[in-house]
Amino acid sequence: MKQLTLLLILLGIISESLDARQQQIKSEIRHVTVFSEGAQVNRISSLELKAGFMEVVIGDLPINMDQSTIFVKPGAAKVRSIQFKVNKHDRASDLPVTQEIDAENRAAIDLLEKENSLLNVKLEVIKQELEFIQSNRNVSGSLKDYAAIKSMNEYYRVRLDSLLNSQWNINEQKLANSTQIDFIKKLVNKQSRLNIYPSQSIKAPTGELWLTLESDNTHREQLEISYYTKQASWIPTYDFRIENVNSPLEATCIANVVQQTGEDWENVEVTVSTANPKVSTRAPDMRLWRIDGLSKPPFASDTREKQKIIRAEGMVTGRVVDESGEGVPGVNVVVIGKQLGDITDIDGEFSINIPRGQ
Repeated sequence: MKQLTLLLILLGIISESLDARQQQIKSEIRHVTVFSEGAQVNRISSLELKAGFMEVVIGDLPINMDQSTIFVKPGAAKVRSIQFKVNKHDRASDLPVTQEIDAENRAAIDLLEKENSLLNVKLEVIKQELEFIQSNRNVSGSLKDYAAIKSMNEYYRVRLDSLLNSQWNINEQKLANSTQIDFIKKLVNKQSRLNIYPSQSIKAPTGELWLTLESDNTHREQLEISYYTKQASWIPTYDFRIENVNSPLEATCIANVVQQTGEDWENVEVTVSTANPKVSTRAPDMRLWRIDGLSKPPFASDTREKQKIIRAEGMVTGRVVDESGEGVPGVNVVVIGKQLGDITDIDGEFSINIPRGQ
């Protein structure tokens, strides 16, 4: 009996020790940079970190992020491993049911369609006025006074310019509204097809980031997490205003941001960018090519020369496959004893840049 009691106490101590070495923490979005296609999301999180190794789970992340772009910047701790998992949530949920979501989406679509109807009325008014001006332009030809003719022509020019600008702005706004309507309809169809919210008792799947951290002492640690997602975009619309012919033209650019990441961006600092995150900002290394009729372009004859340079620079590449030879995405590949690693992409490929001498 004493042995059984001792065993139970020992198991309790081990269980408490394991729980102490694993923490589930939350993160909040601090800044989002939205590109014409996709967005970079920056989150921040903090926790009490003890000396030694600790497993940290950061939950409620979107499942549609590009896992190969996940970057974790610690404070004083060292990141030993990063793994992304999907939590399917088989417990009760506090998300709204399908009917409420459909009602909100339908209300948004109705509002945009009503706005487009009003814009069509404005376009019809502009069309009628343009036709009236075109039919009365010959009036200036019957005038004998040169000043009156000049004044009438100037009026026609200014008015036509104003009407055509208004017509263009209204069409741009209609296009933006139609784009949002199509986007909401696709989102509703996708949710219905995937059955994301079949009932109030099932929560939508979310992503989890499992980190292994190493610390030399007990302290308050802050983590910065960033990743790229394709489920966001923005398009510009322009508003031109002028009071009269002597006033300067006021042009305003309005950014229409759309996102279906599943995250809440309310009260989050958002920056829109025209940059392309898929294009590297690092200038390419230009190699000498002598145009003498004999020299071949760099890497034109054989890629083995390029591979030698990559190996000399310390770039290690590879591919993780399963039993059938298919690439396995989301696998964390690390260099033992170093803060170096990568996560396999959708094809199971990875690349790690090891500094010279390590």
